[in-house]
Amino acid sequence: MKICSACTHRFAAAEWTCPRCNWTPKIRDGIRILMPTTTDGAPGFDAKFFDEVDQAERDHFWFHGRMALIEHVLDRFFPRAESFLDVGSGTGHVVAALRRRWPSMQITAAEAFADGLRLTAQRAAGALHDVVRHRR
Repeated sequence: MKICSACTHRFAAAEWTCPRCNWTPKIRDGIRILMPTTTDGAPGFDAKFFDEVDQAERDHFWFHGRMALIEHVLDRFFPRAESFLDVGSGTGHVVAALRRRWPSMQITAAEAFADGLRLTAQRAAGALHDVVRHRR
């Protein structure tokens, strides 16, 4: 199910062109832009922290525990899940781990920061069904 960013029409289709208004999101650097404006990010977070967050996600126990919890929930409550939407993908560690565990799952990464999506797309190269910038 898709919702057109221009007219809010809901539609199910393989492509992103809205059947009602014919709006199609732009693609920049391989990233589908669903935001109606060019504003990057969200209030309260500075994109310069992505490098620090990236390092923390590799090393810190909290991030390892969070990933174990995500995997447990998927195993227990959604064992036949075919798709996953990661909202706030940040540095892409979650989508990369999901791809390793469930290689056939269709994974969509959504992030408000262009820098975050670039990291996600690099880390999970070939793993993503779609990469989108969304509005908050």
